[in-house]
Amino acid sequence: MGIVAHEFAHGCIAARLGQGWYEKMTIRAQAHERAADELATLWGFGKEIRLMRKERDHKVSAILYSRVKEIRRGRRAEIRRSVRRARLLLEQYDRSPVPGTRRTYAACPRSPASSPRSY
Repeated sequence: MGIVAHEFAHGCIAARLGQGWYEKMTIRAQAHERAADELATLWGFGKEIRLMRKERDHKVSAILYSRVKEIRRGRRAEIRRSVRRARLLLEQYDRSPVPGTRRTYAACPRSPASSPRSY
């Protein structure tokens, strides 16, 4: 029940923040987690919240810490893929024609129809 109260507390905090609540909560995530804990505690779920935090600190954190290398490796691979995609998009953008200009690229030979004819 304490976890449910904690999640409802997030909803109450979001309602108070109003428009743009998600961005506001994301920017200060740690502070909002503590605020949700405090609100759930005020509602009478202090014991459950303390147990939830204790379990998280001892079990969940231990599991995460044991997987740090694997998680970092995955994140690095994801970042490399994102960088590759960004570079491809930039290359495609750079090759797109600009009105009023003529561009030539060594990697993109001109077609015979568009090249000037020499007589």
